[in-house]
Amino acid sequence: MRNEWLRLAVVALAAVGCAECGGATSRQAVPDYSRFSHTWVAPHVTLYWECTEIEPGSLRLEGLGVNQWEPIPPRFLELFLSGVDAQGRVLSRTQATAEGFELLQGFPASFRLELGGRRDEVRVDLAYRYEYRDDSFDRMWRWMPRYVTGRVPDACGANRHRLR
Repeated sequence: MRNEWLRLAVVALAAVGCAECGGATSRQAVPDYSRFSHTWVAPHVTLYWECTEIEPGSLRLEGLGVNQWEPIPPRFLELFLSGVDAQGRVLSRTQATAEGFELLQGFPASFRLELGGRRDEVRVDLAYRYEYRDDSFDRMWRWMPRYVTGRVPDACGANRHRLR
């Protein structure tokens, strides 16, 4: 615990020092999320992505996981992409992990999934999972991680936007 506070203090001092001298921290641009055609708001993370057919039968899903408002960073964002047929059976699947292990507030974590071998699939479903530790003082088990999971059906469909 003591090492974590020391690490946070060093990072904070470095950020202040870089901001005063006009370093990279003070000039960081806000990413343009409008370039993504798909958006999904999970409880602590917002997902933005774009679907591209890279060759006949192969799909690439590239995007960002963003912590826009949580002071406690969600950790270990994992994504799963499944090709599903008309009967709802999973015919193919792949998984990836977002860059970095924590989603710090305002710093997007990129991810990329590629799904090949699509033949009889009529849609792709995106599932996600991450760890979140609630530090509110009203809970006895506040430091126990909670795993948040979710699913985006037809992730590359025309109307894949869920906003709060």
